[in-house]
Amino acid sequence: TAGEQDTVHAYASWTARGCASVIRERRTAGWNRRVLGGSAADRTQGSRLNRWVDPLAAIVRIGPYPWLTPRSTAKRAASWWRLPRPTVAARLAGQEGDTEQTRVPSQTTDDNSQPTGTVTLAFTDIEGSTRLLQELGDRYPEVLADHHRLIREAFARHGAVERGSAGDGLYFVFASAREAVQAAVDGQLAIDGHAWPDGIAVRDRMGLHTGEPWRATEGYVGLDVHRAARICAAGHGGQILISQTTHDLIADELRAPMGFLDLGTHRLRSLEAPQRLYQVTGPGLARDFPPPRTTEAPRNNLKLEVTSFIGREREIEQAAQILEHSSILTLTGPGGVGKSRVGFRLARILLDRFEDGTWIVECGSLTDPDFVLPSIVSTIGLTESAGRSLRDAIVEQLKGKRLLLVLDDCDPVLTECADLAGAARPSGSS
Repeated sequence: TAGEQDTVHAYASWTARGCASVIRERRTAGWNRRVLGGSAADRTQGSRLNRWVDPLAAIVRIGPYPWLTPRSTAKRAASWWRLPRPTVAARLAGQEGDTEQTRVPSQTTDDNSQPTGTVTLAFTDIEGSTRLLQELGDRYPEVLADHHRLIREAFARHGAVERGSAGDGLYFVFASAREAVQAAVDGQLAIDGHAWPDGIAVRDRMGLHTGEPWRATEGYVGLDVHRAARICAAGHGGQILISQTTHDLIADELRAPMGFLDLGTHRLRSLEAPQRLYQVTGPGLARDFPPPRTTEAPRNNLKLEVTSFIGREREIEQAAQILEHSSILTLTGPGGVGKSRVGFRLARILLDRFEDGTWIVECGSLTDPDFVLPSIVSTIGLTESAGRSLRDAIVEQLKGKRLLLVLDDCDPVLTECADLAGAARPSGSS
């Protein structure tokens, strides 16, 4: 019954915690009589190690904890001092239960409480945080605090140990790869479901890697830490990327409708060997993203200028100022006056302003208006999605991006270009 499950959950949390601290015999006897039956004397025989293994075996028989195995060792049980009730991600993965989740805030801990051996490292980072800071001004700290609270609550339910924060990102360590992935899913769903002020979109990229980093005074060190951070940096807002190692550890455990997309091998910054990356998929998670942001992925398709650019300083300066406040700019004029050359020059000058890339689509050679959207998808490297229009897929993948798209010579397909520009324009922009 639900009442029995609540009793077992409370007992499981309390019992596992007993592996790391001494529990008063009076309380022990009371719980033994209520949950397991039998006398207190029967349950207090032997070492403390055996005392806590028997209750854990009983918890397996009563349920609902399919991930526990009978006769689990006390060392393993000690890492479950905070057994969560099944969360959103857990239920999606096929675990039973729909009770309210126990929320325990995660915080940076001392070295003695860090997981040891093989651990899963998780990094999170807000995409476009500089743009959000400029838009929100002195309200940004409140948004950042809400973001950190949502992430910490979601991760704490899965036994996360927070190891620090840098700017707008957080860094956690897990003893279990599966718990780390489920924590990331819960974190993304919490961020996506939160009501942010002024309708802004806060989108997190998350990167996970499993390895055996070295323990040091400052925490964890080694290539595994750098690899996890680089995987996070390669992702896009709303995306969860995991390494080959993490994928192999949990591939057989995660149940439908949760799953993975194999994104192939990519060369990450400062790492010599290419890394195979996987994207976590499931209900409520965005699926369509541009290619990972790696050293192999170009951020623009601008052609090399083979001749000098002379004049037009006033027009370029005026156009650059307009783009500071408007999301759409149109250059008009008679044929041959130099609109394309000015547009290309402007894109090159503003290259560093658009962190998600600068892309030019040659529309003059398109013989059919239906070719406009496929050309944009091919140029930027977006993905098509079954069951939704190509325009909607493009708009969804461009949402929250700081990207410059130049539709050159669009007169023959002006209606299609204008329609996409209007749909992709951020809400509230001019």
